[in-house]
Amino acid sequence: MSAEWGGPAAVADMLVEAIQYNANILGHYVLHAFVVVPNHVHLLADPAVTLPKLTKSLKGITAKRANTMLALTGSPFWQEEL
Repeated sequence: MSAEWGGPAAVADMLVEAIQYNANILGHYVLHAFVVVPNHVHLLADPAVTLPKLTKSLKGITAKRANTMLALTGSPFWQEEL
């Protein structure tokens, strides 16, 4: 996520729902633990798909939704991967 996004709790709730959806419905990973903090997310999981597929799926939908919620459409939400 961009540093200091400072979003509302609704954004954090949306992130939690997406993390659980990707684990429980899509089966992209077996989720062991996660934490959503103000400027990033920690995820502990055993992947069932390739890492690029996992991150594209999770980051793609959450970026669109968060930018809409924060009225930042067109702005990067997640930090670029190195």
